[in-house]
Amino acid sequence: MLSLLTEAQKQPLSSLGASLKARLLAICFAAIQSLEPHRCLALFGESVQRMTAESRRAVLAALSQAGLMETHDICVLQAFTLFLSSRLTDASLPATCQACCRRDGSSYTWVMVGLALRIATSLGLHRDGLDHNLPPFEIEMRRRLWWELCALNIRTSEDRGAVASAYTDSNTRLPLNIMDSDLDASAEILPARRDGPTEMLFSIMRFDICSRRAAPSCTSSVMVPLCGSIGGQGRGNEELNEYMASNYSRAFAQDSSLPFFRLAGETSRMLRQKLDLQTYFSSVHREQWLRGERIGVDVSNDNSQCDDLFHSAVKLLEDHARLMAESAFSNWKWYLHQLTQWHAVSFVLSQLRARIDGLAERGLLQLPIAISCLPEKLRRAWRAVELVITEHESHSQARGLCGQNPDEYWGPLHHLRQQVELKLNLDDHYQAHIQSNHSGSHECAELGWIWNQDGFLYLDETFSLAAEQDDFSIP
Repeated sequence: MLSLLTEAQKQPLSSLGASLKARLLAICFAAIQSLEPHRCLALFGESVQRMTAESRRAVLAALSQAGLMETHDICVLQAFTLFLSSRLTDASLPATCQACCRRDGSSYTWVMVGLALRIATSLGLHRDGLDHNLPPFEIEMRRRLWWELCALNIRTSEDRGAVASAYTDSNTRLPLNIMDSDLDASAEILPARRDGPTEMLFSIMRFDICSRRAAPSCTSSVMVPLCGSIGGQGRGNEELNEYMASNYSRAFAQDSSLPFFRLAGETSRMLRQKLDLQTYFSSVHREQWLRGERIGVDVSNDNSQCDDLFHSAVKLLEDHARLMAESAFSNWKWYLHQLTQWHAVSFVLSQLRARIDGLAERGLLQLPIAISCLPEKLRRAWRAVELVITEHESHSQARGLCGQNPDEYWGPLHHLRQQVELKLNLDDHYQAHIQSNHSGSHECAELGWIWNQDGFLYLDETFSLAAEQDDFSIP
């Protein structure tokens, strides 16, 4: 990439080849998407909405000129993949697609990722280059690109509310755990794997999880079952959790003084919690389907496993909000914005609805109830949900996405949120605090929230530590 940028500085953009031009513009688009709105305005003197729209048009034009639909050039597919990865924080639709894509940009990105996977398959990326005697540098680049597309396929399918397609006949190995400086385009052998954290280990972790959520013919050995009993899936997740802890979390902990590796360690732990929730949802939905019941998120709350998941889901939402607010991770906010915790939000909201109704039926409270009168564990759960939803809404407003529904799940989640709100007595002070967009820092001790300098809510550390000791058993 450095050589591409150096070459672009020496000559006009129009003199670059079509594939290099597309890749350079995709890099520029990704850079703009990674900027906070105030930073974009300071650097370019333009709003992030305008810079996004102009750079998006430039990338699409360059991809068209490079013959994306019939390309045999891996550079063009790299540009397209980078563009799609960056679009996870840009839910607006290109003007040419507004007529054919329903409601929002999630369907557009989801469909385009399917196209990218078809192009990758036509280029043979689903076959490992080592088996075909390709140059070492090309082998590694093909592996990275293929697995990035597979991970992107899963992520956009979640945003769309769909099941990710499984590419069961792929034998492409995971990329090597190496530094970028270990790669040499003229090398005749692959570099040796490194032990411990590298620039690639975080991505390898994502790709590894992706492979373990696919079919058994993929390269990994420990699989997350996609069907069967909850108990069986729990055992599979325990094996996966131990595998991730031994292969990734402990490696990141070796160099946790660096923000990137600390973020990677936090993310790996949150990912394990997310997989537990996904496994539970999959099992419950399958049992509902077998019983002929309507499939939904309003699951039973009469078992200890559900209590544990409730605690884990609330902690997951709090951790997500904490990472978003921590200044050490400001350079990776663009990535954190992509980690919308659909499963945790829906699970916590459904549990709040069921548990508040249960207390009301037993005469332990009267609806609507003030938030301050809820049991502490339910207050903490409601705060956590509001933290994540408010942050998402603030981000959408700052990037000019208000009035759109950027993700397929937000419609059902907002409906579920409204059902919980009907059971709560949200006073004027509370409503004003949620709906305002303060840029200064002030505290709301009753709610346990603090606004940081970027206008985002986060949980007061003293509150979070105190709440950590709370019992999350059913009230």
